[in-house]
Amino acid sequence: MNSALYLGYLQHLRHRPRRHLFRYRTAYFYLDLAELARWNDELRLFGMNRHRLFSVWDSDHLDGSGLSTGKLLEFLRQNAIDTSPIAQTFILTHARQWSYVFNPVSFFYCFDASGQLLSVVAEVNNTFGERFHYVLPLERRHSATSLFFAGAEKAMHVSPFTARDGARYEFRLRKPQQQLTLAIRLLEHDQPVLDAVVWASRHPLTDRQLLALAFRHPWLTAKVISAIHWQAFKLYLKGLPFSHQPPPSVAQRKQMAQWAQLSHESETYRSESNP
Repeated sequence: MNSALYLGYLQHLRHRPRRHLFRYRTAYFYLDLAELARWNDELRLFGMNRHRLFSVWDSDHLDGSGLSTGKLLEFLRQNAIDTSPIAQTFILTHARQWSYVFNPVSFFYCFDASGQLLSVVAEVNNTFGERFHYVLPLERRHSATSLFFAGAEKAMHVSPFTARDGARYEFRLRKPQQQLTLAIRLLEHDQPVLDAVVWASRHPLTDRQLLALAFRHPWLTAKVISAIHWQAFKLYLKGLPFSHQPPPSVAQRKQMAQWAQLSHESETYRSESNP
């Protein structure tokens, strides 16, 4: 099985207007989308659209109506990405634990037949129930370190303590192997505001590892949302300016229309295929 677990740490460092640092243990599921049908049969503690100790559901990703390579590739094509060389797709994400999950950000990795990383999609959720997908054509590669660099204008409101307009994300990524490293920097008007870094080690996706993970982190996904609100409370006490949720941006409205079109086309295809 190509799917795996990554166990490690998440660190956030806020630079301005007040310095604020925290670090938590975390776990990510790195899932080969070609193996969707295998998880329910080969694992007892993890499944797709099943109430198990850990699980992933269609509603958790993409437009919420289905998690599949085909839907991901069609979304990429709508965003002017050549998908013909893509041979493998993975998602790096939190899975549901006890049927609950909140994913601040998940990553879809797209590879060619030789395993070369071609493109990445960052799927961002906020606590207001919104979701946005940043398509990241890999702009630069540092050959000595195998680091890929990508950037995107911030399109969706995430935190009441960071701006949406005039903000930009910078991503540093490597192909997940025995070690996982990734970093996201948020800039506002070209000034660094926040750095988020993940580093973790790879483990096999087995029932034994899942049971060990549950004992080590019995409420991992609940801790994610709890930590978000706890750290927000700390920032409030530090006197950081508070901004309310703005209306959806132009980019958000455009992407919502894209997903609606894709969903309509999928429904039409299923109807025509099953008269």
